[in-house]
Amino acid sequence: MFNFKTLTASLLLTISGIAAAAPLGAVGPDGFGYSGNDIAYNFRSTAGGGAVLLSDDEVSGAINLGFNFSFYGNTYSQGYISSNGFLTFSPSPVAGCCSSPAFPNPGGPNNMIGGYFDDLFPPVGNITYATLGTAGSLEFVLRYEVDYFAGSGSATNIFQIILHEGSNDIELQYQNAVIRGGRGGIGIENIDGTVGLQVALPGNDLPLSQQGYCISTGNTQCTANAVPEPGSLALVGLALAGVGVLRRRRPAV
Repeated sequence: MFNFKTLTASLLLTISGIAAAAPLGAVGPDGFGYSGNDIAYNFRSTAGGGAVLLSDDEVSGAINLGFNFSFYGNTYSQGYISSNGFLTFSPSPVAGCCSSPAFPNPGGPNNMIGGYFDDLFPPVGNITYATLGTAGSLEFVLRYEVDYFAGSGSATNIFQIILHEGSNDIELQYQNAVIRGGRGGIGIENIDGTVGLQVALPGNDLPLSQQGYCISTGNTQCTANAVPEPGSLALVGLALAGVGVLRRRRPAV
């Protein structure tokens, strides 16, 4: 039987060359109401934005988000970027060396989003950010392209933390990363580390390739405000055009 949705997905994967990623899976809700689930891969461009120059185990100064963002009931217009793969809303000298604890953890760092919390090394690679979109549906995109400390010497961990204006959703995108078992973690926690949501703190290495994830207190699941990377819309259009041709050529029954 002809299945339009299945064929569309197949065409998208064929045209893009993207293999289906292993899901992180549904988690939550935590004590505040945050839940997480897998979403489509949609990596953003941060071209034209800013960059932070961090050495090993450092946290940036205040970075403007470009809008107000609500996180665990508090509202923030700035964030602080750690070299070790997390964004915090509290000014803190705690850079999180040298591996991720379970979420939540009152010992700190707290009030944070761990995109890939591990002993990372941005001097090999770069950390960039940009605020994208239009007022009312802006996105703050934080991009890491970094190595591990004492790693291979190449920036093999490429991922993003994306904050959504309005919905206050948290989106995570992984172009390529291997979350190291027992060291690297993905999750969030509140201002004193007493409430949080743990997405991953694996016992074994967890490879992530072209994988999207959303953490939200609602049902928007990071899709309403998504700003595709240039070329994504053309890809979808080409796939749908191909489906249209196939449907027109389908013999009558």
